Amino acid sequence: MSRTGQLLKAARATANTVGQSLDNPSHAASLSYVDLVLNELILRDDPGFYLDHIARGELLLTEGHRMLSVGADPWIAPASLRPEMRADMSAEAINTALDQLNACLVDVVARLDEARSDAEKSYLERVCSWEKGFYDHHLEQAGDSRGEDLVFTEESLRAYLADKFPHWSGLRVSRVEPLAGGFSKKTVLFETYDEVNGHQSMVLRAEQESSVLRFSKVTQEFHIIQFMRKAGLPVAEPLWLEEHTEHFGVPLMVSRKAPGTNHGVTMGGMDSISEKLLQSMIATLCAMHNVKPDADDPLVQRSPLAEWLAYRDIRAATTHFVTSYLQNLIRETKIDMTPQLLRVLKWLEANVPNEAEESAIEQRAHRR
Repeated sequence: MSRTGQLLKAARATANTVGQSLDNPSHAASLSYVDLVLNELILRDDPGFYLDHIARGELLLTEGHRMLSVGADPWIAPASLRPEMRADMSAEAINTALDQLNACLVDVVARLDEARSDAEKSYLERVCSWEKGFYDHHLEQAGDSRGEDLVFTEESLRAYLADKFPHWSGLRVSRVEPLAGGFSKKTVLFETYDEVNGHQSMVLRAEQESSVLRFSKVTQEFHIIQFMRKAGLPVAEPLWLEEHTEHFGVPLMVSRKAPGTNHGVTMGGMDSISEKLLQSMIATLCAMHNVKPDADDPLVQRSPLAEWLAYRDIRAATTHFVTSYLQNLIRETKIDMTPQLLRVLKWLEANVPNEAEESAIEQRAHRR
C-alpha cells in the first residue's frame, strides 16, 4: 500500500476510535459518513486494480461487438470509450471510464440471448464474472469498517429508553453489540435492567438511509412479524415500533431477544448445519408458506403482503414480481443498471413458471 493509503487507514482508525467515545448520535452518524469517505479514498489510492479491471472489461466489450456484428442486422460499435488509461489519472477519470464501460456492456447484454446459443451464454457468464470481481474487491477492502454501528451506544440507548419509558426507574443499559446478518438494517443486541421489568435482553433493528430494499421498511417489517407470530411461527416477540426519529434519525423496531445461534452472515454460512437444524429450517419455511393471510386483517394491510393479495396464482404473482415489482424497485431506488443485473432480469422474465396453482402463501381472501 502507498504512503497515502497508509495515512488514510490511520485517519480512518482514528475516526472510528473517536466515534466510539461520542455521546451525541448525530456526531457519531457524521463520523460514520467520514468512515465511508475515507474507505473510498483508500480504494481509489490503488488504481492498479481498476486499470486492470477496465482493460479486461474492454476485451469483453470487443468480443461482444464481434458477436453483435454478425447477422442480418449488424450492430455498429460506439466510438472509443476513453483516452489511454494511466496510473496517475484522477479517480474521476477512472470512474468515468468505468461508467462508460458499464453502460456499453449493458447495451451488449440487452441485445444478447443466452437461450439462443452456447456462445452467447458463455459470454454472458464471463461478463457477470468480471462484474463480480469488482464487488469482491470492494468487499475485501471494506470489510473491517465498523462506522455504521457507532450510532447506538449504552448512553444513547439509555437516553432514548428513559425518554420513552420514564417509569422505568433505575434504568441501566449494557452489552450493546452489533449483530451480523442482513445488510438492509442496523441490528443491535442490548440488555437493560430497571426496577419495573428487571433484566431484559432485546434486539433493535433500525433502517439505514442507504438501504435499497423498498419492501424492507422497518414499519412494514414490524407488522408482518406481528402477523407471523400471531400465526404461531417461531419469530422473536416484537415489542414496539418507533417511528419518531428525533433520537437516532431513523425509524426502528425493538423485539425481545429470541434463543438461538447465528450460523451465518449476508455473504454466507459460517458453520456447518446439522441435519436436525436443516429439517427445522425446512419445516419452518413450509409452515410460513402455508399461512393464510386475511385481506381484512389490519396487520396484513400494513405489511408487504397487502400488495400481493391480488395475485391468485404462481404465474400471476411471479409475473408481477418480475415485470413490475422489481422494475419499480430499481427505478425508485435509482439503482444503476449493470450487465449482471440486466442478465438476471432478462432470465427471470423469460422463465416465469406457467403454473396456475395458488401461490405458496395461500390467500384466504380468495376463498370466500
